[in-house]
Amino acid sequence: MGYNGGSSNHPLSMSQETAIFIAVASIVFTAYAAFWWKTKVSFRRSLETAFLRVTLPRKDSDLDDRKETVRDFKEWTGIMEQFLASLKGLSEG
Repeated sequence: MGYNGGSSNHPLSMSQETAIFIAVASIVFTAYAAFWWKTKVSFRRSLETAFLRVTLPRKDSDLDDRKETVRDFKEWTGIMEQFLASLKGLSEG
């Protein structure tokens, strides 16, 4: 169990151990850098994002009983789509 004169039963040499350590360290560093970059980009993108809440008025009248509410909903949807497209155009231009 003592010192055996430098011979070792270790299956890897010192250069192989060093190469494996460098490879593992490179993989860990690359994974950390990718995670950091993704977080930084996501944070920057979140600062440039505007959240808009769109609500449609609800009518409690005779229109609710007829099929005209579907047409009315489609009209409102078209109007809001145009409005949001113009807002997006303002932010890009």
